[in-house]
Amino acid sequence: MTMAAALFLVLSCLMGVESSYLLSHPDKITQLPGQPPVQFQHFSGYVTVDEKKEKALFYYLLRQKLTHFQNLWSCG
Repeated sequence: MTMAAALFLVLSCLMGVESSYLLSHPDKITQLPGQPPVQFQHFSGYVTVDEKKEKALFYYLLRQKLTHFQNLWSCG
């Protein structure tokens, strides 16, 4: 699977997730040490792209209620 295809798959999956599911999602970040609380949801984790070679992509997702835009940062 190419990096572009894997990133597209990750984006498609994350954008289609229901908000109620995200409230209890295991990758949800609830607090960061030494940082004040924020008014948006953010998540981070890994998406497996090749189990045999143990390859995964790291992602960091910001969800904001004020806009329809989502921010996703990924690193392979």
